[in-house]
Amino acid sequence: MVLAYYSESVSGSAVSGTVNSNNLSVFKSDILKVPHHGSRTADGEELFSAVAPKYAVIEVGAKNSYGLPNQETVDILQKINAQILRTDQSGTIEFQLSSDGIRLAK
Repeated sequence: MVLAYYSESVSGSAVSGTVNSNNLSVFKSDILKVPHHGSRTADGEELFSAVAPKYAVIEVGAKNSYGLPNQETVDILQKINAQILRTDQSGTIEFQLSSDGIRLAK
């Protein structure tokens, strides 16, 4: 299992020398903790496609004043077939690991 968590944008110019379209494959992951609560600046299609997560976790408060997650971010995650899990809808999100892989805990 691999968990991808980014506290800062990795697609911005500040890291363009180390992260670019030629080496994004190093970010492959089973679970992506979507950055910035799923805001419009949550990195976008290039990174999400490279990570290719089975699960995309969006940590966001219910009825938040910012209207998060942003629909564009949700659309991108749907386009790459990630199962979107949101804390405003599901509360705590837990996974179980086994020799067979990873699954969402019920």
